[in-house]
This record gives sequence, C-alpha cells and structure tokens, in this order.
Amino acid sequence: EAYARHQEGHFGAILVLGDANAGKTTLCRRLAETWCASQKVVHLFPPEGGSIEPMQFKSRLEDAVKVHGDYDEIFRAIPLGGVLVINDLELWRERSPGGMVVIDILLELVDKFSERTTFLINTNPYSYQIINQVKPITQAFVGVVECGPFDVEEIQQAVLRRHRSAG
Repeated sequence: EAYARHQEGHFGAILVLGDANAGKTTLCRRLAETWCASQKVVHLFPPEGGSIEPMQFKSRLEDAVKVHGDYDEIFRAIPLGGVLVINDLELWRERSPGGMVVIDILLELVDKFSERTTFLINTNPYSYQIINQVKPITQAFVGVVECGPFDVEEIQQAVLRRHRSAG
C-alpha cells in the first residue's frame, strides 16, 4: 500500500520497522527487487559502529551508487524509478550535539529526490521513537511496514524452499 501511494504521487520514504534480526534488510531487498529490476536497486549500509559524519554518509552513498559528485549527480545516476535502500537508520545518529546531522541530510534528500527514487529505510522501532521525539520525521514517510519475527515453522519452510530452489 505504501509503494502504491508513492507511485500515485504521494512522495516520501517508506519505513520498515522491526527488532534486531527480524529480517528488515532481507525484506527490503525482496521488496525492492519486486518493485523494479535489480540494476535499479541501491543498498546503502552504515559503517560498522555507525557514523554521524556527513562526509562518511556521502562517501558511502557515492560508493553504493558508484558515482562521485554532488547529491544531484549521485541521484541522477540512480535510474528513474529506482530504489535506494537505507539500512539501519539508527546507526546514522547518536545522542550528542549534532548527532542528528545525517538524519537531517537524509530528510532533505527524501524531500528533494523521492519523486524519482523510492527511498526504503529500515530501523528498529526503539530508535525510531527516539529519533522521532528529537526531530519529528513521521511526515517524511508515505507508509510504515512492520517486520515481525518468524515463528519456528515459518523459518523451517523458508529454509526448505531455499534448499529446493538450488536443486
């Protein structure tokens, strides 16, 4: 539904919420591949341990897109209708003065480029609540997808399907 709203012209990002190891990254990967061809999907991962440095965020984005330049050049390199998956939003902030600077940049990018690129952002619900208390970001999202944990039977079925698919 959130993706349909985005396609109808309600621009903004799509948020995927879930606890650690709930499968947010995998869900985002599958959603992005379902929505468009894999060559139109860019995955941005934070550095291990996170970072609030704007230049590190930009450098990681440049590496993911494989284009160096300003943000306009970077987003022109993502094919029209492409998806930018931003994993682990919580690792791009910290509780300190200036600890939300990358979040601010990201919100500006969503505002400026979500008409041509679908932003799919994942984080855990606890960090999202804290971020939203410090800086209300709810208006940046056209929808929220909650990623709950699998039960044992669902995991077993997924593993069996994966094994069968490889022959």
